[in-house]
Amino acid sequence: MIKQLLSIFGYLGVFAKVTVFLYLFYLFIPVELFIKKAHNRCNYINQDVLVKKEDFLSLAIIVTIVQLLLWQIPATTFPISALGIIGVAVPYTLVRFKGYITETIYVISLWWCLRSVSFFLINTLTDWFSDYLLKDILTVSNIEEYVEVRTGILQISVELMYVCIIVLALMPIRKIIKTYEPIDWNDLTYLLVPNVLGILITWIMISIIIIVVDGTPFILMEQKPELLFILPVLAVLIYLGEIAALLRFKKSQEAKRAQQLYFTEHLEKEAIENRLQETTRVNEQVRSVKHEIVNHFANIKGLVDEGKYDALAEYIDRLDIDITSIDTTSYTGNVIIDVILNDKVARAKALDVAINLSVGFDDAWGIQA
Repeated sequence: MIKQLLSIFGYLGVFAKVTVFLYLFYLFIPVELFIKKAHNRCNYINQDVLVKKEDFLSLAIIVTIVQLLLWQIPATTFPISALGIIGVAVPYTLVRFKGYITETIYVISLWWCLRSVSFFLINTLTDWFSDYLLKDILTVSNIEEYVEVRTGILQISVELMYVCIIVLALMPIRKIIKTYEPIDWNDLTYLLVPNVLGILITWIMISIIIIVVDGTPFILMEQKPELLFILPVLAVLIYLGEIAALLRFKKSQEAKRAQQLYFTEHLEKEAIENRLQETTRVNEQVRSVKHEIVNHFANIKGLVDEGKYDALAEYIDRLDIDITSIDTTSYTGNVIIDVILNDKVARAKALDVAINLSVGFDDAWGIQA
């Protein structure tokens, strides 16, 4: 019964690790599989560089298979297990998700870091829990069965503790990363710092936690029991550093958007001012032409009233009015926009410049044609 439970929880642990990896991937990289949610999580999604659901599902299958194979190897240590996943996942993601290389690197490092720092917490909790489970070992009659059962319970507890710790660790990250944020190389440099720190410290501690000297094993935690308190605190500090880095990244992204918004508003304001100046200039030109036309009609009327038809014909021959300056075409139905466009077209024709005009806008522009 215990062996069956161990097998079941072992598989659950494998799938939990894979699920964490894929969930982090979903948080930081928009995937076509989640396109409806992605549209809500992302202010801008380029369909051409969106991760295809086939690639994402292939990655999920590859990571799951590798994790299951490594789990079946009894001597597989944590660093080898993590490196096995990374050795397969990194090349695949860098080839298939070229548009999200920095995000992929960060997701893999974050996943490995969370697994690393959780080791310190689980190690301390396991040490305390094992002491509680084995407290009656000296009084039992069947020690072998007693140890087997308690060891099974302990291993199952380790998997459950891992799931609980990772879920708790993911909650603040999910709160921070509510929408997709592109990670550039500058952002990646400081985002990787707590991840690399957590990975290296864990690797070092695992390598020295049990040292064999002249055939005698020395357990570091027994020699330095204070490490059972120090290492979990260190793990929490590394995790808080990760959260601080994510908060800084989020703030920098908001600052970038604010700067872009200010720049866009400045351009819009400048464009509006230019349009007003153009409109004013065109209106003045129209008034000037209108005034000239009124004067010409007055002169023509005077010559007609006096019967000076020869002078009228001579006057008309001398009349030089640029008809194109008052000849307007309706492009949009909006008077102001049509005046500006007609002025631009007239200038282009005067300079013998070929022009191909196409005008299009919708309600979002705030223009009513």
